Amino acid sequence: YLARAERESKAESDFSQRESSHFNLHFEGKETSENFRRDLLATLDSDYDDLVRDLGYAPHDNITVTLYTQQVFFDVTRAPSWSGALNDGKLRIPVSGVAGVTSELGRVLKHELAHSFVSQMSSNRCPTWLNEGIAQLEEGKSSASNGRVLAQLFAAGAEIPYNMLEGNFLSFSNAEATVAYAESLAAVEYIRDTYGMGDVQRILERLSQGSSTEAALRAIIHSDYRQLQDEMTRDLAGKSGK
Repeated sequence: YLARAERESKAESDFSQRESSHFNLHFEGKETSENFRRDLLATLDSDYDDLVRDLGYAPHDNITVTLYTQQVFFDVTRAPSWSGALNDGKLRIPVSGVAGVTSELGRVLKHELAHSFVSQMSSNRCPTWLNEGIAQLEEGKSSASNGRVLAQLFAAGAEIPYNMLEGNFLSFSNAEATVAYAESLAAVEYIRDTYGMGDVQRILERLSQGSSTEAALRAIIHSDYRQLQDEMTRDLAGKSGK
């Protein structure tokens, strides 16, 4: 933590700051235009409102967003090469070569912002698979294109067990990360479609009260990991025609 704080302090020593109603934006002036920063904050404010509606929750404090060049992002965060952005309590976004809020950047912003909501809702006790699943759902991703592959993966017992997806994904290889994110999205999508988004919120509330993940699942949707996975396997197989 100290090493990261030192890297951050050095990298951001000449950064400027701009604020909106919900965000504190840090940036290097020559790397982004005023129009870009204004559009980015407007996008974040709109995403914020969407997430309040979807998750029934509003964060207590303003959220810090820092814009980096690609190299400085990796220098500060030491994130793996497959990482497109990072949320470690602050949204850290690499924006090299981006002159406006593209559709891809828009998805990244909403994904990372969702993590801030989930972290606060769960008092930082959310397992990574649930956190990443919610974030992918909020950015607009769907499991539809991966349904058949996931069904085969689960049926063959070749999946990454969900209890192994509770911790950080940052040590995963590219291939492992791809599977981990796909499984995370599939699980949250299944819970939302079967039980409703309200139950996703209630699971986060249970976690914030100190419940283990499986205890929260049993209390809200009456399934432990094995039962949830069995239900998902049948659902994915049915949707994929297998």
